[in-house]
Amino acid sequence: MNAKELQRELAKLGASFVTHPGGSGHITVYLNGKKSQIPMHGGARSWAPGWSTRSGSNSG
Repeated sequence: MNAKELQRELAKLGASFVTHPGGSGHITVYLNGKKSQIPMHGGARSWAPGWSTRSGSNSG
């Protein structure tokens, strides 16, 4: 799963996104009263194998 796929999955779950001025390559994600930043750079590079939004890992 790359960054764009992760963003699509989080959007399906109701997340909102804020891009940062200055082109930092990261976005802030707001979901269920929590926030986190994810890098959007790296092209097709995948996240760690087995990691997904459905596993409940990295939820804060």
